[in-house]
Amino acid sequence: MTETLQTAENISGNVPRASANVRHLSRMELPGGGQVVAQGKYAFVGHQHRPDGTTILDISDPRKPVIVSKLMTSHPMSHSHKVRVVGDLMLVNSEIEPGAGSLRDYPAGGFHIYDIKDKSDPKLMTFVKTHGKGVHRFDVDETYAYMSTEMEGFVGNILVIYDIRNPSKPIEVGPAPLWLLLVRASRCPIPCRHRRSPHAVRCRPPFSSAPPEATM
Repeated sequence: MTETLQTAENISGNVPRASANVRHLSRMELPGGGQVVAQGKYAFVGHQHRPDGTTILDISDPRKPVIVSKLMTSHPMSHSHKVRVVGDLMLVNSEIEPGAGSLRDYPAGGFHIYDIKDKSDPKLMTFVKTHGKGVHRFDVDETYAYMSTEMEGFVGNILVIYDIRNPSKPIEVGPAPLWLLLVRASRCPIPCRHRRSPHAVRCRPPFSSAPPEATM
């Protein structure tokens, strides 16, 4: 695993061309990793299973990564397997883990925002409660957080956008104006298994809030 893969220029025929010039540097045993993101000399690992939440690693020496801090989940039924970092902010999801218990007994769906100026001591700035199962995948930039979450009045996950310019007090600016995601249960002819948007994406304006037939 320490060998460098052959570059595409040096192989021919039907030899697989997976990833050129990739070298295995190290391995670290961590509880089931979910999402992993890197920023500078740090890596952030969201764990798939409770009670492990988020681990921050110093990867300045990628051959010898070091754990600098670890967060546990905030509720015994939650998992926090998604993590995003922007500047000195770290956002993690809070979602009921499948098989953890009854959704009716789950009060902790949403997301947390941490101040990570000191990576060895993340400080919770706020928790934003959403609805139902909570937040699944999400994305973030310097201004907005784009959350895939259940919300009251909708069936399954929709995309909800929050203004995080004041990270201590995020402001919900509304569901994304993507008409397909905003079908209310009482009017939706689509089978329940399809009424979900579990993976949030960012969009650059302009985009239309109207159904396609209204703009054709």
